[in-house]
Amino acid sequence: SNAEKQSLTPKEFVAHRKTLLEDHLAKYRLNQWVTLVRFLEHEEITPDNNAAENACGLIETAKLNGKEPYAYLRYILHQLPLVEQSADWGSLLPWNVTLV
Repeated sequence: SNAEKQSLTPKEFVAHRKTLLEDHLAKYRLNQWVTLVRFLEHEEITPDNNAAENACGLIETAKLNGKEPYAYLRYILHQLPLVEQSADWGSLLPWNVTLV
């Protein structure tokens, strides 16, 4: 309660908060155990969502450059296999593409 918090010394308050945090982290680890095991058993799974964030970023960048996202993605997915040098990838960025 609020009255109990006010009666704690700063050291007791920090210890109390630390205990609450440790309890929360322990529960979180237990709740995420299945996900962790799945991640460890399948090397193709990444521990982050960078791919989704990058895809979203590409779509938003296309929008900001006046491109319809679906048309732009279709275009670059068709063009990617034709790119022979990494220096040519820049030509597929939304501001360098003209969609018809």
